[in-house]
Amino acid sequence: MNKNQLQILLAVCCLLGWSAVEAHVKWFAPFDTHTAPLPASAVADRTFFVLSLALAGVLFLGYALDRLIDRSRWMTLTERRLEELRDRLPDMLRIAVAIFFGALWAKEGVILTPELTTDSTLIPWLQFFIALGTMFRRTLFFSGIGIIGLYVFALMEYGAFHLLDYPIFVGIAFYLMLTGIGRPRLLRWRMPILFAAVGVTLMWAGIEKFSYPNWTFPILEQKPGMMFGIDQKTFMCCAGLTEFMLAFMLISSTALVRIAGAILLFMFTAAIFEFGKIDALGHLLIIVVLAMFIIHGKSPLQDAFGRLGRTAVAHSGALVTLHFIALAIFMFSYQIAHRLFA
Repeated sequence: MNKNQLQILLAVCCLLGWSAVEAHVKWFAPFDTHTAPLPASAVADRTFFVLSLALAGVLFLGYALDRLIDRSRWMTLTERRLEELRDRLPDMLRIAVAIFFGALWAKEGVILTPELTTDSTLIPWLQFFIALGTMFRRTLFFSGIGIIGLYVFALMEYGAFHLLDYPIFVGIAFYLMLTGIGRPRLLRWRMPILFAAVGVTLMWAGIEKFSYPNWTFPILEQKPGMMFGIDQKTFMCCAGLTEFMLAFMLISSTALVRIAGAILLFMFTAAIFEFGKIDALGHLLIIVVLAMFIIHGKSPLQDAFGRLGRTAVAHSGALVTLHFIALAIFMFSYQIAHRLFA
């Protein structure tokens, strides 16, 4: 296989084959968070740098296009057409939370996600009351508090390093709490907090894919066709970098935030057909949240990134630089967090 063929296959891998590894590996394969992750020196090999440079070009062009679309008439029309649906976003999340925690209550033995199990008889009833609290706006605050309580309980049972996989639950809890309070000054912070929580969750998951690639190898061995002839380590490197890039675009792009959300939504939804009911329930909340992002579009968080750089070139350059700074910070934070909390 020559270099050109490899590059084509890697592109296909990122765009098409990625959905097959979007399932959370901890739900379907053995893992051990006490084992040290691959050191940064082992992760950042030649393949890592080649793929990073290729994605840098994609990011640069994407952000340049993002700036042009954000200031276009098409963007204004899109915002107007979706404006009415935004009022339905809290109801979307309330229904999803009710279904999710109602299912956990019925199943019993699960705290927040399939691999977080417990023998406690109180946890299912807390999940029941979280689901019940979504029925009324005034009780949403208590549902949010309940989710925070579950997160803290899981943290005490499984350790901080493991629970760093799931800041999305904290973001959802704050969204519910702020909705329940109902004050306009607080309501405007709901989407930025939710965007940040999901972005951090997915970027952390991206780092995990090339810090612990061996966790996913058993799944890849069962489904070798999805690698398109690429070796497992290269495939996982591509998957991790792609997820990190899309997650960063989700919180930093303005007009293209909907496209980044749509791609991620497709990935998570497609994984359900590969991994079934467990994956459907486990990823229900993030699927609904991504759909909310597509409807809502940019928030004050994305607007803050959008003000970087006066020209399209300066804007794109600044955000590509920030992307790789964030990648480096997350890689080293992953190593440090393991040493401190695992």
